[in-house]
Amino acid sequence: MVGAIKLSVLMISYNHEAFISEAIDSALMQRVDYPFEIVIGDDQSTDLTRNILTDYQKRYPDTIKLIFQEKNVGPKQNQLDVLKACKGSYIALLDGDDYWDSPLKLIKTSRFLDDNPQSPMCFHRIRKVFDNQKQMTQELGPKKPKKFLTTEDLLIKGGAVTSATVWRRDMLLKAATETRHIPVGDRARAIVASQFGNIGYIDEVLGVWRIHEANAFHSSSQSSPADRQIKISYSFIKLFETFDKYFSYQYHDLIVPSLTAHHYQLCEAYLSKMEWQLFATHLMQALFVPGQPDNRLLNQSIFISLQTIGKLTIKRTKNRISRKAFQIAKFLNKLRRKVLGLRSRH
Repeated sequence: MVGAIKLSVLMISYNHEAFISEAIDSALMQRVDYPFEIVIGDDQSTDLTRNILTDYQKRYPDTIKLIFQEKNVGPKQNQLDVLKACKGSYIALLDGDDYWDSPLKLIKTSRFLDDNPQSPMCFHRIRKVFDNQKQMTQELGPKKPKKFLTTEDLLIKGGAVTSATVWRRDMLLKAATETRHIPVGDRARAIVASQFGNIGYIDEVLGVWRIHEANAFHSSSQSSPADRQIKISYSFIKLFETFDKYFSYQYHDLIVPSLTAHHYQLCEAYLSKMEWQLFATHLMQALFVPGQPDNRLLNQSIFISLQTIGKLTIKRTKNRISRKAFQIAKFLNKLRRKVLGLRSRH
């Protein structure tokens, strides 16, 4: 196809030798009626990823462009560097360890943006595959699908996985720049973009998000499930606290339940590690998130906390309840009675 490049596939990689070929092949198989390019930035991989990329570029010199970082700059900076080298007015993001399983992914998403010029980006349902075991999957997408999502929707229900998104180039540059220091980048970018127009949604599975040992959030090679949960929850707490301030607390009532939920998850994680002080700290933060709008919500939060955490106090050591767990149980029971008193007055 001859003409101006309409769409760029933006890929970033780091030690993806086991996955990168499937990602590139899934981009090359796309059936489109316009010129497109594949721009890949490798962040100083230490395995054979660069050799594989070089081989593909030699075979597809008119389609594939490579950017090799001279030092490891991290995924967000790598993505920004690659974005600046992209020529397309639309940008389809594809992580080097994910892939698309429909040859119509690009044509469907680009036509959506053609037909809806008010949307800064769109995304589709995606299949979540665990540790390359394709029989163990989940589908991710809004539980109640609708064609367009607002800022409120994204704050409550979540955003789009990176490899499911296609962007207008200028909007991606703005969103990626503004969220460079915010964790959970895919959701953060979508929230920023939603301020400039509703986010489009295609209720069809067009790709795969792969969960494996080296995933930033899901690595289990050197950490316990509790440690992974702690990392995830702290990231989401920072995300929500940052956007609470970003929007001048306009959406505070929508953000509070998410903050509370992640403090609960930290309670569970720290309790499993028997780190009692941090457990107590996050329990209180879960119960008394700053700015709770009224006592009714506070009471509700306390009862949810008791239901969620109460069962965790029965931690047994040599078939006997530990002293610390017993003390926590007494504390929660005392708190329950206090809340019952509050409820009787409202």
